[in-house]
Amino acid sequence: MHLLFPRKFYELDVNDDIVHYSPYNGEVGKAYWGAYAASKFAVKGLAEIMRDELDSTTNIKVFNFDPGLAAL
Repeated sequence: MHLLFPRKFYELDVNDDIVHYSPYNGEVGKAYWGAYAASKFAVKGLAEIMRDELDSTTNIKVFNFDPGLAAL
């Protein structure tokens, strides 16, 4: 993450949140949804990495919002 955010970003004293949206397909892969499901897995993974790295170095909290299954 240090390559993604400049050094001054880590020196800020802010209490902000970063929220990622990852639908249900980010939890469970399904046949014929390969590329879509893989991109949702990636969003969730990035959120987890950002949470681990930013939690120990800043006051920024990272969340992954998964609304679950929705009726169409």
